Amino acid sequence: MSIDRLSRRDFGKVFAAAAMTGAIPVSAAMPQGNNWAAVRSEFTLDEKIIVMNAANLCPATRNVNEVLFKYTRDLDANPSAQNRAKFNTGREDTRKKIASFLNVTPEEIVITRNTSEGNNFISSGIELKAGDEVVIFDENHPTNNDSWKEKAKRFGFTVKPVSIPTPPESPQAIVKAMTDAMTSRTKVLSFTHVTSTFGTVFPAKELCRIARERGVISLVDGAQSFGAFDLDLKEMGCDFFTASSHKWLMGPKEAGILYIRADAQAKLNPSEVGVIGGAVGASRVFERLGQRDDACFMALGEAIDFHNRIGKKQIQQQAIALGDALKKGLMKIPTLKMYSPTTPELSCAVVTFKPGTADVPKLYAWLYQTYGIACAARGGDTAGLRISPHIYNSLEQVDKVVAAVSEFMKKA
Repeated sequence: MSIDRLSRRDFGKVFAAAAMTGAIPVSAAMPQGNNWAAVRSEFTLDEKIIVMNAANLCPATRNVNEVLFKYTRDLDANPSAQNRAKFNTGREDTRKKIASFLNVTPEEIVITRNTSEGNNFISSGIELKAGDEVVIFDENHPTNNDSWKEKAKRFGFTVKPVSIPTPPESPQAIVKAMTDAMTSRTKVLSFTHVTSTFGTVFPAKELCRIARERGVISLVDGAQSFGAFDLDLKEMGCDFFTASSHKWLMGPKEAGILYIRADAQAKLNPSEVGVIGGAVGASRVFERLGQRDDACFMALGEAIDFHNRIGKKQIQQQAIALGDALKKGLMKIPTLKMYSPTTPELSCAVVTFKPGTADVPKLYAWLYQTYGIACAARGGDTAGLRISPHIYNSLEQVDKVVAAVSEFMKKA
């Protein structure tokens, strides 16, 4: 059986067999066998480029693109209402897949265009007034924090940003900082499940439990955990969860999800009203966005299928193993400062560091120009590089990135 391009049936067989024999990694020990090579063959990545920027944008799989192209061509060949009827069924099938993927019900899932839209649905739809408080993590994505601040200007409520040390000492330190900011006036707790800045994993279940006990609405921004972690939103206990398809899920662009817990739906007002909505639950009210990209719904379902064929736990373990290997390699470089947490309960595959005294913008440009390494740069008080590998990357690529960073820093 060739690993260059596996059929869906053979792809599933490879991983089923690997699971039975223990070939799929179950710890930070990461075997580089044919199984993960088969996964990498499912992408059309340029072999000359090492893309490690999953926290920003991931490539979609071949099958995701094939589904997207197939139904786009189908729609353009026959845009009649009769032909388009199948997309209603396809959208609801995808909703069921998403719900199962997150261990919730289809009635609680709204298919959005991205995390940003979901965050704005919440900040615009919750009724707040002068005297109310919204507690936020100060390094939330701007579409989360800024959306609250803009609404506060109109309605007079207070937004309270909370700072966390980089890296935090422990999950308990995060819980204490966030909950200490809450008062009897706090109505909303809004935080990021995994930070895009340093890859800090927040103790979401504990924070949501405390919020619920205090009668506070919880919004969890899951842009960096959806597709990267084995998520169970019922267990997490959040009221709202937002995410995008184009990051760790490796799905189509301009597709996302908004989870609205069943008993929280009455607390949210629709901020956009159109004609066409979903068929069940919250989607009937919050998915009325007019004409959508119908083919994208179908491709989103394929992205979920891809994850299920491999296994959510296996994907999480592999991505974290790559991130751990990257951290360990980088931390051997003299003068390099690691910003990202290294303790397992706080860590993921988002790796941010300061390259000693090296010029960050120059290093960022040099890595791509010299070795085709695509990552992200950040400025400010914590200037550095952010490198985020995913399952289409390999340990050999991690070693190349470490060697390249070391080479540049020796010259700096």
